[in-house]
Amino acid sequence: MLRRFVALAILALVAASASAATYYVSPSGSDSYTLTQAQSQSTPIKTLSYVVALIQGGNITSGDTVAFQRGQTFYGTLKFTSSIQRISFTAYGDSSAALPVIAGAVAVPSNLWSVHSGSIYKANLTGLLPASTVFSLYFNGVRMHKARWPNAPAGSQEPVFSRFVNSSDAWPGGAWDDYTIDKPSGYFTGSTVKFRSSHYTYGMSEVTHTRNADGSAHFVLTQSYYGGTDPGFGYWIEGPLSELDYAGEWYFDEPTQMVYLWTPASDSPAAHTVEIVIHSSGLTLVGARNLEISNIRFTKFGGNAVDIRNAGGTESQNVTITGCQFDSTDGTGLYIENGRNFIIENNVFKTCEARGLHLAGTCAASRISHNTVSEIGFVRAICQSVNCAIGILLDFATTFDEVSYNHVYTIGYIGIRFDGKNHTIHHNNVHGVTKTLSDGGALYCWGSYSSGSRVTENIVHDAFPNSDTLPPNSGGISHCLYFDDYVNYMYAAKNVLYNCYSSSLYLHDTVAILAEQNVLYNSTQMQVFVFEQFGERSTRDNVVRNNIIISGDPDSDLIVEATIFPNVGTSLFGTYYGNYLCSIYDTLQYENFYNAAGSRQYGNIECNVPESVLFVVDQFLSGNLISPSPSNWTGASTIGGWAKYPPETNLTVTNGQNCPAGCALWTMPTNYADTQPVLMYTTSVISVSAGASYLIDIDMVSSANGSAVALLRDRTNYRNVATGVSVPLRTTRTSRLYGIATALESDANVRLDIETRVSQRQVWVRSVAVKQVTTRPQRLDSIFVNPESSSRSFFLPNGRKYLDPMGNVVTYSVTLQPFSAVVLFDQGFDPSLVGPPQGYSSPSGMPAPNSAGSGTPSMAPQKSVTNAADTRQWTPILVLVAVLVFVGLL
Repeated sequence: MLRRFVALAILALVAASASAATYYVSPSGSDSYTLTQAQSQSTPIKTLSYVVALIQGGNITSGDTVAFQRGQTFYGTLKFTSSIQRISFTAYGDSSAALPVIAGAVAVPSNLWSVHSGSIYKANLTGLLPASTVFSLYFNGVRMHKARWPNAPAGSQEPVFSRFVNSSDAWPGGAWDDYTIDKPSGYFTGSTVKFRSSHYTYGMSEVTHTRNADGSAHFVLTQSYYGGTDPGFGYWIEGPLSELDYAGEWYFDEPTQMVYLWTPASDSPAAHTVEIVIHSSGLTLVGARNLEISNIRFTKFGGNAVDIRNAGGTESQNVTITGCQFDSTDGTGLYIENGRNFIIENNVFKTCEARGLHLAGTCAASRISHNTVSEIGFVRAICQSVNCAIGILLDFATTFDEVSYNHVYTIGYIGIRFDGKNHTIHHNNVHGVTKTLSDGGALYCWGSYSSGSRVTENIVHDAFPNSDTLPPNSGGISHCLYFDDYVNYMYAAKNVLYNCYSSSLYLHDTVAILAEQNVLYNSTQMQVFVFEQFGERSTRDNVVRNNIIISGDPDSDLIVEATIFPNVGTSLFGTYYGNYLCSIYDTLQYENFYNAAGSRQYGNIECNVPESVLFVVDQFLSGNLISPSPSNWTGASTIGGWAKYPPETNLTVTNGQNCPAGCALWTMPTNYADTQPVLMYTTSVISVSAGASYLIDIDMVSSANGSAVALLRDRTNYRNVATGVSVPLRTTRTSRLYGIATALESDANVRLDIETRVSQRQVWVRSVAVKQVTTRPQRLDSIFVNPESSSRSFFLPNGRKYLDPMGNVVTYSVTLQPFSAVVLFDQGFDPSLVGPPQGYSSPSGMPAPNSAGSGTPSMAPQKSVTNAADTRQWTPILVLVAVLVFVGLL
């Protein structure tokens, strides 16, 4: 009986498989064909809307395949409003042809264009639009700017903008003035303002426009927006139609359904391809189960190219997406909200403005691998939140997802953001991030709900921040690997982190991060930064061990700890041991924001740097004291050898709680704005020599928040010879200013300037020193990186000998395992190494990684994507054979 039951059950499955059909879709087809006819490539159906109707109507059912013709474009959207299961969407036709395209843009018929005025043309789109919105316009494949002020070159991604003046950050009613606009009151009312609203966000809002009594323009924002309108932030205005005054601009008037365009060449649009984006999504699924989507391109949408969500209480599960391309969308390339067991492999995400790929809600147990993600978030202010311009994003409630073997590069903000719990982030190649924003990193996670994830064997490099629309001189922030704001119990190992601007590894208010066996190399400001900002003991119990930490820049620190809280007591920020620590300069430069306490370090291997200066310590580096010392003012009633500016500044000697040994009390003028500098400078001459290096070291305490910087200035022409590190001043906390000038161009007589920006308050200067130090490079170094999934050999320059960090001699070549790196120190020319072997090249430094636009990255082997339409016909036969064998065994 059991044998018969099992046999009948399996034969029923065979019958179901045998009835599964493939339905073909082509622009040359017809929706009048029967379902039987549509199973032949010679009589395909035609439209996306008919495909949706057949599936939602139950005509195309579980087990069936919908195949779109390669080399063809399908305009419109596949929008499903109820759950569908076990259906495949794929491609058919010549495998050498381009992927089939589902496009949310349509071409404006050439006969619709007529002259509006001058070089501006117009077309009436009535009857062409499914809704009343035009999201964007492409001219010969290039995205054009909306009519705007100030003007920007056609197709340019670089911002052209004005800046907030006299701005107010209040909401509702964020407001500002602009003295460069000479337009009548109300001219811009109803237009959209787009603006930089923080280091890491853009904002947008409609605006009202009036004129002040002095003739300047006054603006007030009327909608909610993210961030602020701080003075100096950059902004621009889109609309009205009269701002269409520049080649490459366009405008859509919704009431009349009229689109206006001034082409880049000022000629008729009728001779070109003009596409308007009118659909928000290419594929919308709800409650999808056991689906396959392969070998389809989704392009030009106003929202998410593919959008997958729940259907009521039915979550999407077991969806495989392979071999697809997602590009040119204002939203996210692939957005998935809730669900589990998604496989996303071998896809290309490009020119998506919000995110390349986003797992939102409670997505879990999914795999994202072997994808290429590039050029994300370059059209600014389309997306306004902290999660914009990101390559791959795992949201805060996601769990147990895997992100591996992806190539993520040329990204507006963050390469891979992995909030949530228990993810594995491994073997990714991430570089070229924070191109349009700041205060982010190549790999980033945030929040107390982010814990338990493993970050291993990634190649991460070249993160440099964008600050063009921030207030002038505000700088930028960008890290290689960035754990932020209460992230806890993470593991980071065997990563290669190098050439980032702010740091290679940043632990910001983190708990129990273990970082080991990583290579941290040559980031501009520091290699490891551990910072406590949001509360005492918010940074604790971190461990940094057995890493290779190397700086090749005289102004770059190895490890920096900092806190804004005094009396941190026994709080243990971190433990540092077993690390190889090396600056290739005799003197290691380090920066001490405040006195961090409670950390310990031991058993580190040092490369020509005294251990005591590797961390935050109150200790001068060795050198010759050549500046006025604290004794210049101790015991005197007035300050000898010092001057001040402005004259109202009061400079006296005092002692007390903040300076028991005596110091200079520096009182700011009343009603003096903290944006205006106040100077204290030496009247005595300090002689500096060409080719020498000098360290500035000043100990200060402030009674109010502000900032300070020290510099050496030529007494003849007042040119800055050396500028120290600018640091914040904080109430009752020590702030030390460290800075260095290396290899000065010429001899000079200089003065020492201490410049502060703090209003109506006092600053105590407790000690001052300028020291001549040695910063002669000890050894030249190079980093060799293998971002591929197989071993790779690098040939070294002929005749040169190298040492690795452990002191091993390396000659002729070095072989690296997958996703690894080595730093080699050049020991100079060795005649015995000249000559054979033959047949190798001599690279200088690191081999370039795969460049943007070079196609699929050479990393892990690309998994083959089999066309479901080509294999489905064999499934019933194979299953039947298996059944017969199984029944025989029973």
